[in-house]
Amino acid sequence: MIFRLVFERECVKLSMQGASGHMSHQKADHDFENNEDPSLLPWYQLDWGLGRKVLSLGLPVIVGMMTQGAINWIDQFMIGRLPKEEAITGLAVTGPALIMLWAFGGSLSAIQVGTQALTGRRFGEGSLPEAGKVLTNSLFIAVTTSALMTFAAVNAAPLIFESFPGSEAFRADGIAFCSIRFLGIFPMVATMAYKAFYDGLGRVWVHVSIALVMNVLNFVLDWVLIFGHLGAPQMGIEGAAWASVISSAMGLVMLFAYTLSLETRGEVRVYRLKNLNRSTMFSVGRQSFFAGIATLVVMSGFALFYLVVAKIDEGSAFPDANKATFSVVTSVAMLCFLTSMAFGAAPHTLVAQSMGAKNVALARRYGRESVKLIGLLMGVIGLSVWLFPETIFEMFLPAQSEATAHRNEVIRLGVESLRICGLWFPIAGAGLVLTQVLYGAGESKFVMMTELILHFTCLTPLAWLFAITFGFGLAGCWYASGVYAVLLFIATLLRFRGKNWESNAL
Repeated sequence: MIFRLVFERECVKLSMQGASGHMSHQKADHDFENNEDPSLLPWYQLDWGLGRKVLSLGLPVIVGMMTQGAINWIDQFMIGRLPKEEAITGLAVTGPALIMLWAFGGSLSAIQVGTQALTGRRFGEGSLPEAGKVLTNSLFIAVTTSALMTFAAVNAAPLIFESFPGSEAFRADGIAFCSIRFLGIFPMVATMAYKAFYDGLGRVWVHVSIALVMNVLNFVLDWVLIFGHLGAPQMGIEGAAWASVISSAMGLVMLFAYTLSLETRGEVRVYRLKNLNRSTMFSVGRQSFFAGIATLVVMSGFALFYLVVAKIDEGSAFPDANKATFSVVTSVAMLCFLTSMAFGAAPHTLVAQSMGAKNVALARRYGRESVKLIGLLMGVIGLSVWLFPETIFEMFLPAQSEATAHRNEVIRLGVESLRICGLWFPIAGAGLVLTQVLYGAGESKFVMMTELILHFTCLTPLAWLFAITFGFGLAGCWYASGVYAVLLFIATLLRFRGKNWESNAL
């Protein structure tokens, strides 16, 4: 009965929003015209009227993305509770495994870029049925491509890990973990299509609620499968992989069921074969293709980045110490990445809706305020990381054991790395939000080219230069990341300040 009441309430909301799409943007036009020159506000002054709207959409998405990203953090936390060297090796595996997962699955998850941009445009035009067609075509692309990618990734995992430098235990655990974890590519990609649809409608709570349930399930399954509780076999690192796959699949089932409940009430029209349309599919695919290439470029850059880290480990007295540190620091850095990308979903939606309502000036204002807000938020998070690096890092490591010297070396490397990362969090956050703003404006090709240039002419070469040539070690890799973050911010800011994107049609 409770679920029924919730479904009916949300159906009414969706219906009212679809019918009043143009009216809300007419009001936005009026608000803009009566605002006292908001474009002349100094960079440090917030427009709280728009800021509240950005926050009302952005904060729930951050919670949703954090909970989805927490699947990997929970895995690492639980793996870190394994005994002795098994924990260090397991943590070393999760770094390249996460990069590979995002290279294979993340590139396809970029379907959310085209889906959210087109859904927002159609909603801004006042056509909820057309927005439903966007999801139909997005799901078709997601299902077909992710099925093929899953097959390719599972078969490629052994070949890729055999090529990585490291101990035999590292390679064996990596192959076992990835062969299972990559089965989660299908639910990962399809979930992103659903998330983008509801975010584009402004119904950000849908994914947030389901993501919370997914993480509770993942935590319980990790406890059961990794350590062999409740009669289950003790599977170690493989148990973490199965827990993530099962929880992701259950999240997808819940999203399907929720959308089906709205479909039966006639409020959205998604599960209909007649919705399949070559033009819509091409529009979703075109926007998502460039974003997918951008994601693949980013992950390829990080894979090369990881090889630099592995090179540092070759001369270390502690096997896999730098790789384990890199894995944990990358997970903490993902706090910046996922928070910024999630927060960017708000201006992505608002920019797309504003442009659908032919209000480019309002779209530009949303972009400006979003950058200011994320700068403040990531400033607080970055300061916390800089002040308490050891406390944060030790959360991912086992308690004192026979491997004390090894453990202490990993902590030393981690503290230094986290302090460097904390410094560039605000500027990296601003650059990532601007990429989302540009995605909402239809500038996915520009973002792709920017990432391509920066990763292969800046991030990887500088990582090698600072870490190997200059001898800064692992810290040098994070210095290179800081330079990359600054250049990404400058490039996206200049594009946003220009006028090329104002006439983009979707």
